[in-house]
Parts: sequence; structure tokens; C-alpha cells
Amino acid sequence: SKKTIQMVSNSHRCLILGNKVLIVIVLSTLLGLLSACTGSDSPYDSVEHFGKENMVRTSLVFDTLRLDAQYTSLSGQWHMKDSLLCFVDEYAVGIKEYDLSGHFMGEHIRQGKGPEEVLAASFISTFDKSTGDFIMQDSNCFIHRFSKDYKKLFSLNQAWFTALSPNYGDVGNKGWSDLYSHPDPEVPEMYEYNFECNRMQAIDSAVIIPTITEHVSYNGYEKRQSKGFWTDSYIFIRFRPEVVESSKVIFGHYPPVYHKRNIPVFSKYDFYAEKDGLAVTFAADPRIFLMDYDGNVTGSFGFSEKGISGKYPETTSFEEYESKCKKMRKEHGYYDRLVKCGDYIFRTCRLDKAAGTILQIYDGNYNLVGRVPVSDGFEVIGEYDGTYYAYDSLDLDSEQFVFLSFKI
Repeated sequence: SKKTIQMVSNSHRCLILGNKVLIVIVLSTLLGLLSACTGSDSPYDSVEHFGKENMVRTSLVFDTLRLDAQYTSLSGQWHMKDSLLCFVDEYAVGIKEYDLSGHFMGEHIRQGKGPEEVLAASFISTFDKSTGDFIMQDSNCFIHRFSKDYKKLFSLNQAWFTALSPNYGDVGNKGWSDLYSHPDPEVPEMYEYNFECNRMQAIDSAVIIPTITEHVSYNGYEKRQSKGFWTDSYIFIRFRPEVVESSKVIFGHYPPVYHKRNIPVFSKYDFYAEKDGLAVTFAADPRIFLMDYDGNVTGSFGFSEKGISGKYPETTSFEEYESKCKKMRKEHGYYDRLVKCGDYIFRTCRLDKAAGTILQIYDGNYNLVGRVPVSDGFEVIGEYDGTYYAYDSLDLDSEQFVFLSFKI
């Protein structure tokens, strides 16, 4: 475990050290219950590309909305629930709701041991797209499901912590020492939460979490240890927290652009979930891939941005990755956040040489219908009654969250 942590960047260390190291162990426990197999053919072979470039919009008219950030840690995740903007604090227990005029409407979920309370702040969270339930994983590794009106329905309890037992030494037919010498991507205990993705989705009561393996002998940071990593490493887990054993699956792999050269600096990805699968965008690939919950790639859409070079340099060591990560991303640009809401799909593209950010807009037929310059912090959160809402920035002087609303 300590050797795994050494492979993680400084930003990862900040998240993993302390209580959050338990999240890695907890996911390993979950993944220890999972089983999966993959064929020799790449799931990305002969993928059909959908949509056309039909540019009709190069600008948007924004209205500014300011929300009071007092009594928050200023750091957390934003969600949209019907006509409310919801802030889930990263350092203080609770979820705060604001109406679409920016007024504070109330707070839910308190710290404690009561029936509607939790002991630790949210590490990652989402609303179930089918049921409206609020689902969170806290920094103590418990997964909680709350109803739409924040009544606690379920908590995944200490059963997750069997990995902490000193007798937990065998990994299937392999012990940890054998796994260290002969890493195997089919052994789920190698996987942990992918902090760079910073996303969690839920639909039909199932939770989808991004994963990554950073085994000291099997990872994408050290080129000498990356053989097979980009082709064989899984990138998602899916399960129902109430019935883990009967709902488990690990699935998905990196696309071919990562098979050609070692580019961990651009290994980020983002996704949104639907009933029949995911749409996934990768930092180094202009395409957005459609993937079912068995990991089969069923199609792609998406077009490249001129301000993203695509000529990504290889990284040979973790030290090189750590020292050059920010510089490389700024110089070469990459594809970033992906969200579907209302009738449109939005993807932010960070342009090379710090030239700014472009918001790509796709319609329901996967046609690219808009390219709009936006600020670097811009992220679409949701839609209500034909109006879209995007988080833009944090105004530290006035302690306000700044949102932008627009119509298409």
C-alpha cells in the first residue's frame, strides 16, 4: 500500500493521505468481489463515428448569478436537482441548496450518528438520474444513499473494511508478494479510485465509479512498468451498494491513442451515465466514446479542436511526470469535462499554450453545433426549463460562488 501511494502525484497524495487512504482499501475490498474477462481484440476496433460538424453557434449570452459562499469551506461539488443548485461541501458535512435566483434555501444532512446524519464529509457524490436519490461516499469510506427528500435509505457499513484485517493476505489464488512480482489486471485488488477523474455517477440505483491501478510494478507513470497497462487496465466499476455481490462488474479500457506511447500526463477522462451505458471523453483523444456496461464500445462522436496539438510527449518516469505535468498540459492542451443535460452534450477543451477554454456543444444526434470561448473554470452543471447553468468561478473577495446561465 505504501509503495502504491509513492506512485501517486502530489495532488493525489493530498487526497489519499490520512483518512482517505481508506478509500483505496475500501475500493480494493469491493473489487475483490468482482470478476471480469476480456478478449484479445480491442473494443475500439472498427468503431462507427456519429454526427457531423454543423456549426450554428459561436457565442452565448450569459446572465450572472451570485450565491453566498459564507458558512461553507468554499470547496466542494456542484449538482443540479430540479430547480435547485446543490453544493456538497468537501470539508464540512452537509449539502446546501440555492434557488435559481441565488437565494439560500436550506441545508440537509448533518454530522452525527442519527438516522439522517453522517459522521464525515463527502468525498464524492451524485444524484441518481432515475430515482433522484442522493448518493455520497464519505471520507471514512462509507457509502450512503438518501431519498430525494434526504431521508437515509442505506449505508454500506463495516463489511467494507475486511481488507483491514491482518489476516487479509490472499488475493484469489495469488498472495500480495506474488502480485507484486507478477502484476495481473484481472486481479481486482490492484484497483483504486481515480482521483483525476473526480466523478461519480448513478442510474437505476447502480453506482459507477472511475478506477485506476497504480500498482508499483504496473502503472502508467514509469514507462518500464507500463507494458500492458494502457491496453489491459480497467477504468470503471459498477455495482449496487445494497447487493454488491450480485451486481458487480469492472469494465472499460483506454483507447488506442494511449497504446502508442506512454502519456500519463494526459490520462484524465470524464463521463456521463445513461441507462444503456456511458459516454467517455479522454484527455488525449478528440473522440467521445459510447460504451455499454460490459465495456463494449458501441460508437463514437466528437471533433478535434484546433488549439489542441495532439502531439503529446512521452513520459518515462514518475519524477518526470510530476515535474512536467502542469507545463505539458498547458503547452499541449487536452479534452476535459463532459456532461449531458437537457437536449445537449457539453465538453470543455483546454487549449494549448494557455490560450483559454472552448466549450463544445453537441445536439441529440451527436452533431457539433457550437464552439464557444469560456473561462477556464467553466463547467456546465445542469438545465431547468430550457435554461442551462454553469459554475464559473469563486469570488474570494465577496465570498460568493459565481454562476452563469444561458439558453441555446
